[in-house]
This record gives sequence, structure tokens and C-alpha cells, in this order.
Amino acid sequence: HKFILVNSAFAAAHGLTPEDFVGRPDTDFFSQVECMGDAAAGTRGFHDDDNDAFEGRLVRRPDVRVTLADGVPRVYDTHKRPLRDESGRVYGVLGYTREVTEQKRAADLLQQALSEKETLLREIHHRVKNNLQIVSGLLHFQAKKVTSPEDAAAFKDGQKRLLAMMLVHDKLYQSTELARVELGEYVRSLTSALAQSFDGQRVQLEVQTAVAHVPVDMALTVGMVLCELVTNLFKYAYPPGSEGVGR
Repeated sequence: HKFILVNSAFAAAHGLTPEDFVGRPDTDFFSQVECMGDAAAGTRGFHDDDNDAFEGRLVRRPDVRVTLADGVPRVYDTHKRPLRDESGRVYGVLGYTREVTEQKRAADLLQQALSEKETLLREIHHRVKNNLQIVSGLLHFQAKKVTSPEDAAAFKDGQKRLLAMMLVHDKLYQSTELARVELGEYVRSLTSALAQSFDGQRVQLEVQTAVAHVPVDMALTVGMVLCELVTNLFKYAYPPGSEGVGR
């Protein structure tokens, strides 16, 4: 692990000349952890990369963290490859590196901003679902005050449509994706909830779905249509007193 040849750019980054490096081990210029790694922490060191290159492998680590003589921590994109003589024997390692500290900092800030945005969107979906639940509860209590069967049925239909919307926001809150809904799971959840909203077990639902990710607006549209279809199925598919299967 001694330096054979160092270019001026690498030496200048350390505030030295190329001649200062030649013949000296890397432990003279880098910390023990940077050179040897830390097995307990699961981090690699320069010597791990060197050993891989000595065995004939190409090595790349895009986020090597090094603190130079000025005490400023930096991030480097590093590559190492074996150097071979005329007979093919590996006699050394060629390493070249490019500082990517600013790029890494920008990427970290972007990732932080995305994480914060995801957290905010999840909170929005959660609050929307809760607000819809409140509206659904108000409809439920209001329905108890009406005397007309038609009016009561209208309140219940409104609750079922709200259910379709609540489930979309619930799936988005639980999902790793915040712009799309897995339609198959959503359909199964919605049909199951709709079935439970009807008294009795006259109609048994058989639901077959495939995995399909769709935008939120499309999922809401599908939910509204499905709500009407399932409601009509329970109401009109079979005469009163009879049983059947809905697919």
C-alpha cells in the first residue's frame, strides 16, 4: 500500500508535492479507519479496495468520505483497477478519484426535501380521510332524522360514495407511492366494505383482480363507478328472500 506515482492534482489536494508521496504508505496521509475500514461498523477501507484490485477486479465506490489535512471532510467518487506487467501479473493498483462533495450535498438536500414533501403529502391524505369520515358521520346522524325512505336511501348512498373516496386516501397514506393507487387492492377493500354496509348475506361477492397501479383521479373514478355497480347488485340482482353470487 505504498505510493508508486502520484499526480500533481492529488498531491495539491493534500497541500504537498508528488514527491512527498512516493515510497510512503497511505497510512501516512489517511486515518486508520479510512485505510483499514471498520468491521464493526461495516465500512470498507482503502486496503479492501486495493486487495480487490490486486485480485484482478475493478472497484468503484462513489461515496468515499475522507478528511484531508485541512480538516474539511470531503466525498470522492473513486475507481481502482489492477496494473499488470507484460506477463499479466498484477504488480500494482491504479486509483483515480473525483471530488463530489457538492454534488453529494445537493443530492442529500434534495432527498431531504423529497422526504419532507412525502411526509406532508401523507399528512394531507390522512387529514382528508379524517375529514371525509366526519362528513360521513354527519350524514349518518342526519339520516336518522329523516322519515322518507327515499331521503334515507340518498343519505346512505352518499355515505357509500364517501367511503370510496376515504379508501383512496387511506391507501395513499399507507403506500410507498403517493401519486398512484394499486387498483386491485383498492377494489377488494372497497367491495368488502360495501358488502358489510348492507344488511344480511343474501349476496356473496366473488372479486377477481390483477395488479395495476393507476393515478389517484382514475382510482376515484373507478371507485365511484364500482360503488354504483355493487350497490345496484345488492339491491336489484336477486329478488327479496333469495340468495346469489355477484362477480
